[in-house]
Amino acid sequence: MPRFPHRGISEGNSSSLITNFLHEVFDSGVDHALHIKASAHDDLICFAVSAGSFAVAACAIICLFSILRTHFPLVYSNNIRTGIAPSRSETRYWSWISASLSLTTEEVMGCAGLDAEMFLEFTLLGLRLMLLIGLPMLLLLAPLNYFSGDGLAIESHLDKITIKNANSGGMVDWAHAFMVWYVVSVVEVSVYWTRASFLTRRYRWLRDLPNTIAHTVMLTGIPAELRTDQKLAQFFDRIFASPDLVKKTYVTRKTDTLLGPWMQLKAAREALSSAEATWTKNQELGLGRPTVGLSCFGLRGKVDSIDHYTEKIAELKPQVAEARRKVLDEVASGSTSAHLSTGFVTFHHRVHRELSLNVQNTYRKEGQMVTWTPPHPADTLWQGLEMDPKARKMVNYVGYLLMLLLLVAYLPLVMGITSVAKRINAGPLQPIWAGVVPTLGMTIMNSFLPTLLVLIITNCFPLRSMARVQHELQHWYFWFLVFLVLLAAAVGQSVFVFLETIARKPVSIFQILAESMPDAMTFYLNLMVLEWSADALHLLRLPELAKFLLWSRIFDEEKAKEMSEPEDQDFCGMGARSAQETIVLAIGIVFCTLSPLIGMLGCVAMALKRLVYGYLMVFAETKKQDLGGVFWVTKLHGVYVALIIYSMLMTGVLYFRSPWSGPSLLVAPSIIYVFYSMHNFEKGFQWERLPLCDVADLENHSGREKPVDEEEAQGEYFQPELQPED
Repeated sequence: MPRFPHRGISEGNSSSLITNFLHEVFDSGVDHALHIKASAHDDLICFAVSAGSFAVAACAIICLFSILRTHFPLVYSNNIRTGIAPSRSETRYWSWISASLSLTTEEVMGCAGLDAEMFLEFTLLGLRLMLLIGLPMLLLLAPLNYFSGDGLAIESHLDKITIKNANSGGMVDWAHAFMVWYVVSVVEVSVYWTRASFLTRRYRWLRDLPNTIAHTVMLTGIPAELRTDQKLAQFFDRIFASPDLVKKTYVTRKTDTLLGPWMQLKAAREALSSAEATWTKNQELGLGRPTVGLSCFGLRGKVDSIDHYTEKIAELKPQVAEARRKVLDEVASGSTSAHLSTGFVTFHHRVHRELSLNVQNTYRKEGQMVTWTPPHPADTLWQGLEMDPKARKMVNYVGYLLMLLLLVAYLPLVMGITSVAKRINAGPLQPIWAGVVPTLGMTIMNSFLPTLLVLIITNCFPLRSMARVQHELQHWYFWFLVFLVLLAAAVGQSVFVFLETIARKPVSIFQILAESMPDAMTFYLNLMVLEWSADALHLLRLPELAKFLLWSRIFDEEKAKEMSEPEDQDFCGMGARSAQETIVLAIGIVFCTLSPLIGMLGCVAMALKRLVYGYLMVFAETKKQDLGGVFWVTKLHGVYVALIIYSMLMTGVLYFRSPWSGPSLLVAPSIIYVFYSMHNFEKGFQWERLPLCDVADLENHSGREKPVDEEEAQGEYFQPELQPED
């Protein structure tokens, strides 16, 4: 495909000193460093070797997992042993494959929750989309591209079935234009039908919420004059013009003087428990009592661990008790200064809870008395609720700055890792290494990126639960992957230069995408096959296995299993997995017309994800707190983002390659249509709360909900540092 001149967007026109500086820093370009625009005659051989190598690696990993699973059932199939997951002859080597693929909706929701069920449902959605899109592309567009061009100007054999080989003009461009509308229609219809099935599951999940959560709202921005339990209850009784509607209120207590000693006491108790277990194991081995250093590296000598932590606990307990007593005394006096601006209200009847969630302008000023769906009591992050609102705003600004710095630093780090990898000569394995190198830097950085994002989120964007931290991670991680993976070729030298160009001339986005993305197809083909072995590797649960073997040397197997779980929630949590899953489908959608082969590679990737995560989430991993499909809704938003990029890309490609504007004019309205569909999805898709008529039915029909007094053992909303000592 010929290169197009940068009409109207030449970087030389910029007088910005920052832009000139960035030009010098990123002079080599991301596309050159990552081989994103490398088209050579041996591309087909390198890709074939790469795809074959990753396929063999995935198969070898699956075989190894099948063996390890039978030797370490506590690590790989503990949910079967405990009766949480269904048992289906899991002792055979390959029985796990049929067990994973035959899971029903009820089984997944019962074992892992609705979030896990919708995660697997999204893999099936992606598989269907890649089949419906990939097969027509491979059977129709690939031959059309191959036979419509002479191939003389194409160095890469891999590009001969892509749009780069097809002669511009004529029916070829019209065929690509019609295929764009086919892709948009298939995605839109598929998303519409899967929304309907989700609503059924979501409403059932809402009906089955524990009473502790189903009758409670969380409040932020409680005004100072209402910051006691009694005054807050009286306020809601007055709002609904009926007494005794509120069963319980809890305004978050100010515990800054208590929190430090209490956390030290908690850490000392955990250390004492570990030291006692070590001593028990040492007695069996004929070893001495465990010791601990009094300073870093033990420079001040070592002492007996059990005695040390016992003394420390005895020292801290009176301090904690005294600090707790002062807080409780101040609360009992009715002082509003003893409380913070967050809290919880539990109603006797669920309908009043739903009404309070729908009320706006509850109090006099904007931002006061805002109601939220509460987190699970066991998953509540009280440190975030205890933060002062003004301090929260300051750390939020710091968080945005850190996100920007991370975005800027990402590409240079990727380029550095890839440049070092290019210098390595793998000898006989060089063909395989050549296929790995272009994506190596990006793969390594993507492994660390979720951890960096979680550090920023937890410290600068205090949230109300760990499940919400995962959702926030999904949001940020997805957009990082969009800019730095999906649009890596278009971003080019730097994110700043890319954004500055778009801001200066928005319509230049079409030319930037048209010039850069078609030349990146080989890179994304390699990235797609790399995903096969990466997903298969998750089956091995190597960190969890290593921790289990390590702790088994100190504790019994049950305790070792408990201490080795859960898996790393930064990279292997629902947030990161959801973002990665979405970006794989996005790559398949964006490049499906440019490279007809990528759709079928995406089918394999999605099928493997369904197999791997179907087994892990249900049979191996511990159940996480469930948000009821929130991650799935965010992933559908990501699908619309991918569809917008795809429509803009194909509009630009067809405009700049065709001698007439007919095909591009046919495709251009699809951009408006996708934006309209996304707007309807965001505004018209009512899924978050149960309709009031259904809530009323829960109380009025024979399937009457349990009274709130008959709560399950779900805990309560109460700060753990204020709990009395056993």
